[in-house]
Amino acid sequence: EPDKVEVTVAKATPTVTAPTAKTLIYTGEAQELVTAGSTTGGEMQYSLDGTNYSTTVPKGTEAGNYTVYFKVVGGDNYADTPAASFTVTIASADTGNTKPGAADALTYTGEAQALVTGGSVPGGDLLYALGTDATTAPALDSFTKDVPTGTNAGTYYVWYYVKGDANHNDVLP
Repeated sequence: EPDKVEVTVAKATPTVTAPTAKTLIYTGEAQELVTAGSTTGGEMQYSLDGTNYSTTVPKGTEAGNYTVYFKVVGGDNYADTPAASFTVTIASADTGNTKPGAADALTYTGEAQALVTGGSVPGGDLLYALGTDATTAPALDSFTKDVPTGTNAGTYYVWYYVKGDANHNDVLP
């Protein structure tokens, strides 16, 4: 009876070029978080939770930090690689704003009058405060959403400050 020899061919180790983090700023739209990685064998897979993987490059919308996991599933001829991860940040965007304008010529009436016409801020709140002069901004905690008013004749110094939301930066007075 003939003898037989069993030979095992081991799976090859794939060569992996890891994905890289993109430099991103909040746009309100979903953005790919990484530049795709590559492999000489198998299939590059990605995950944002370390459990559910797919070949689709992960996306993020909101400003903040995202942990991106990646690994290679080798298949029949290549070995799997262990998962690795890194952090990708979508930075907060600057708010766009239309600054408040001075009210039309005001004349003393004995009644409180709005000192400015309101501006607008997508991505945050426009806050106001009265200052004592044109060079020293009031403390940030003194700013409110209320348009400042004045009753008496005189000069008023209206300061504004943009308080950004979770996806937008503040714009200081």
